[in-house]
Amino acid sequence: MPTAITQRTAGQVLVDIAKLTGDWINEGTATATFAGTNVTDANNERTPIGKANVVKGTYIYIYAGTSAGTAREINDYTTIGVMPWTETATTLDGTSLWVRLRRRPQNFLDAIAAVTRENQRRLAFTRSDDAIVSGSLLGYYGGFEAWPGGAATAPDDWVLAGAGAAVARESTIRGHGDYSVKLTAGGAALGTLTYTVPMRRLRGLDSQSLKLIGMLANTAAADAVVRVTTKAGLVAAVNTDRTSTYTTNEWQELKDISDASITLPDRLISLEVQLRAVASAACYFDDIHPISPLVNEYDLPDDLIGFASPWLSLESSFGRRDYVPALMKGRDWFVDERTDTGNPVLRMINRPADGLHLKYEGIWQPAVVTATTTNLEIDSEYLTHAVAARLLQQDVAAGLKQPFQAAYETDKAEDLRAKFPGATFHKPGAFLIRGER
Repeated sequence: MPTAITQRTAGQVLVDIAKLTGDWINEGTATATFAGTNVTDANNERTPIGKANVVKGTYIYIYAGTSAGTAREINDYTTIGVMPWTETATTLDGTSLWVRLRRRPQNFLDAIAAVTRENQRRLAFTRSDDAIVSGSLLGYYGGFEAWPGGAATAPDDWVLAGAGAAVARESTIRGHGDYSVKLTAGGAALGTLTYTVPMRRLRGLDSQSLKLIGMLANTAAADAVVRVTTKAGLVAAVNTDRTSTYTTNEWQELKDISDASITLPDRLISLEVQLRAVASAACYFDDIHPISPLVNEYDLPDDLIGFASPWLSLESSFGRRDYVPALMKGRDWFVDERTDTGNPVLRMINRPADGLHLKYEGIWQPAVVTATTTNLEIDSEYLTHAVAARLLQQDVAAGLKQPFQAAYETDKAEDLRAKFPGATFHKPGAFLIRGER
């Protein structure tokens, strides 16, 4: 099975597909001094003024740089030979890469998404993950490694609130794993990011105690706060805060702010973990986990379709990352299959010690990408030929192209797909575990 590598963006693959389908006409870079009226000039376009009607009805698509993802249909070609940009409010500059196409750009993006969906299990890849911490009520949600909505939307199952607040996936300032979460308040307003623990996770926790572990960072002391809110019956909610004291974006462990336990009320009905940016400067959070000795199950990410080994690994103490295989399927854990309404669930038979990262080699299905600048997880060479074949077959059906034009790309795509063993030896939707007898 192929291993995940840095792939090309959807925009770059779109350009490659257009060259195979005959829809590519020209490409270039917008002028750095672009003033909002013309995306390029006659020297770049190389189309004579006398051929203006050839230009009309084609499309300009920004596939990288500033305003990437913007598309415009060309309805004019002026007497000075410039390519008009029909919306002056859209900013372009010297980083904006454009391509001129015969086919509407959205048709390419729709086909990329469709081919990805059809081949997600066959083109699954392996990648290790250690976002789950033993005993955590948040499971993998506290690791901020899953961002199904994209890098500028709230991470999986978290909710952003606050006037003007912004959230972003952060890959540079991070405490553990590949990403942390960056939270910025809007002006003088408070920015919050909240995770509500499902009711099924609260069973048996009445009057119990939690330990809160994790880390935060900010530019100014007291800007970043982690709050745990509990509520019992009709009693007013109780807040417990951990407020930063460090500056200059230095990571601070929550246990160094306070190691005190959080006592849960009797008749507990709700528990929320909230990240708070008190001022407008950016705050960073990572590995946020309320730990309970009664937790023995963890949701698994939605795009995880299996484990590449029946062994799961543990570190010796929180944050050490000195992983050794320690937990075996059937003896220590098993997985409940995903349902129509929920993710697969990892259930522990023999609980490991609390507060340890659990690492597994996962089998992941590639994400369906719709954003132009997002890297594709699916193999880009296969995707290029498979989408080209799909679009050409549509053209043949519409009488726009001859059958032989689609046949080559179809054969090429099938040859490339044959390289991938995929995950089709299990029934569709089943959670895979390789290496078990």
